[in-house]
Formats: sequence, structure tokens, C-alpha cells
Amino acid sequence: MTHTPETFANALTAWQQWQESPWGRLRYTLAAANLDRHIAAQGDILDLAGADGGDSIPLARQGHRVTIADFTPDMLAAAQQRAQAAGVDITCVESDATDLPDDIGDYDVVLCHNLLQYQTDPVPTLKAAVNKLRPNGLLSVMAFNRHAAPLVAADSPTFNAKITLYTADEISAVLADLGCSVIGHYGIRSDREPYLHTARIFQLIARSQR
Repeated sequence: MTHTPETFANALTAWQQWQESPWGRLRYTLAAANLDRHIAAQGDILDLAGADGGDSIPLARQGHRVTIADFTPDMLAAAQQRAQAAGVDITCVESDATDLPDDIGDYDVVLCHNLLQYQTDPVPTLKAAVNKLRPNGLLSVMAFNRHAAPLVAADSPTFNAKITLYTADEISAVLADLGCSVIGHYGIRSDREPYLHTARIFQLIARSQR
């Protein structure tokens, strides 16, 4: 499945409007709260396909050193504007998530949010994310849940792009093969058994065992 930077740049305004909607604000609040349960100290954070920094700029405000990698220049420009408005410094890298520059370094935390559904094979993206983790580093993965398929359209409503749905169990298995242990499984808006497994979006927090 091939998406171009223009696919996402053309929907930047719609994406920003969605983030400010009640559902968008709730999604970011819950994801941040879930991640906060596992981050013990300030560190270096890589936000893969981080767009305009909705997930990572709040982390920069907490004192973390944030790098956003995205292949859409307009998204990175919006991230810089957002960071400036928040009074923080971030590093932006124009790059596909699976073709990161050699000198981008390693990180204590890597975010892989809202990315896997645009991949027909999640393995290369997850492998690239895990490879950027320091020993015992944390990886946060968030994606649409195939168990909630009746609630998820075949197209991304914001970006008008075809998506592929995965389950938390499938992604957990890939992470295990890549040397990561899942230490947290959350459902956005559905965080209790048995509804956790049918949440529209799942979030996994995994720790590198390297």
C-alpha cells in the first residue's frame, strides 16, 4: 500500500480540526495517560510518523527531548509551529519511518501511533521502531483494531486513505519476535475486560529486552 506525502499534506487542516474535536482530545489525553504510567524519567523520544506533534510535543513540555520523523514536510512545519507556540524545542527529520537516517541515534522511548494502519505489512515499521530503542527502552504502538471492524471504516475518514486493520494480539506477537515484551495493553475509551479487546483503537506499551 503506497501513500504519498501529499495524501497527508492535503488533509492537514482536517487533521488539526479532528484533534480539537472532543473525540480527538480524548484520544490524546488517554494515550498520554497510558504512556505516563510507564515512563519513569525524562529522556529522548522519537515520534515515528509524528505528523504535527500531537503526541510528542506535550512530552517535550514535560522536559523530554523530542525528535519527530515524518515524510510530509507540511506536517513537520506544523509541528515546528506547534512547538514554538508551546515554548519548546524539537528536532524534525523528514524521513519515511522505515528508512530513517543512520545518524538519527537511539532513544529511550519510540512512539508508533496512527501509523500501522497505513501499512499492509506491519513488520518493517515495527522493526525500524525497535531498532531505534536503547536497551530496556519503551515502545508505544497505537493502531485501529480489527476486532472493532464494524466501527472502523475501510478508509481513513481524515486522510481519505485505505487502511489495514490489525489486532493487539497480532502486533504483540510481532513485538515478541523482535525482542520486546508487552507490559501494557490499553483500549482507547474501552479499557476494561472484556471490552478492552473490542476497543476501536488499541495501545500497546512494550519494553525492549535487548
